[in-house]
Amino acid sequence: MKLSINLLAGLLLGIAGGLSVLLFQQMVFPRQTIAIVDLQEIIVEQMEGAAKSGESLSEEEIQLQAEAFAQQLDHEVDSLARDFNALLLVSPAVIKGAPDLTIELRDRIQRAQAAGK
Repeated sequence: MKLSINLLAGLLLGIAGGLSVLLFQQMVFPRQTIAIVDLQEIIVEQMEGAAKSGESLSEEEIQLQAEAFAQQLDHEVDSLARDFNALLLVSPAVIKGAPDLTIELRDRIQRAQAAGK
């Protein structure tokens, strides 16, 4: 009787220890998800917005704006990947089944641009 109680206690403690290790692993190393963004859509929207603004810009000014947008896009993509713990792929690379974060990325870029002006 005493042996079976010790055996049962040891078994339960072993299971509890294993579950603790799994929980710790999930907290420290959470699984990364795969998500998509449509960068082409965002870049085209940016270009169309610049064309519709009606501003007459020199080649140098256009180049500076393009570089600033590229830096902002890179920063926001990094931030999005970190916040969602996601590996981001461009949408043509995934046929189906991955969440689309394009709208979130677009919103972040628009907020950053509005704050910068």
